[in-house]
Amino acid sequence: MLSGKPVVYEPYVEQAKFASDMRTYYWNHRRGDNSKRDCGIHHPETTPYPKPGTQYVDVPNQDGGGNFGRIAGVDGLMADWVAESTDTLMAGIEAKYWMPFFKLFSEGKPKEEIEAELSNIARKVRQAGRPDPKASMLEEQLLAHLSAIVDLSLK
Repeated sequence: MLSGKPVVYEPYVEQAKFASDMRTYYWNHRRGDNSKRDCGIHHPETTPYPKPGTQYVDVPNQDGGGNFGRIAGVDGLMADWVAESTDTLMAGIEAKYWMPFFKLFSEGKPKEEIEAELSNIARKVRQAGRPDPKASMLEEQLLAHLSAIVDLSLK
C-alpha cells in the first residue's frame, strides 16, 4: 500500500496437481551445465486415511539451496499472472515501472547511472501514454516527484 485505502489484488491460483507436476518436471530437467547434479525426487508411498502426523511430501535427492518447492522458478507457470499483475496501476503508474525504480536504490549505483535509468523509466511511462489528460497530468507529477526523491537521495 502506498497510501489511502488498502487494496487486495488477485492472488496466483493454480491446480495443485498441475503445479506439482510442473515443479517436478522442472526439477528433473534443470541440470543445465552440471551433469553431476542429482535431480531425482523421492515420492513417499501414499495410502488413503493416513495416520495423524504422517508426512506426504516429495523430497529431492539434492537441494542445497532449499528451492525445491518454489514454483516461481518454473518457466511459464506464472507468466500470465505476472504479466497481468505488473500491468496493475499503483499510484497511477503500472507496477512494471515501479519495480525498476525501486531497484535503482538497491544496487549501490553511481549518481549518473541512477539518473540515466530514471530517465529511461520516465520515457517508457510516457511512451505507454494515457488517453485521459487528467491521468497523464498525474503521471507527469509523479515522475517529477520521483526525480526529486532521486535527487534528495543522492545528496
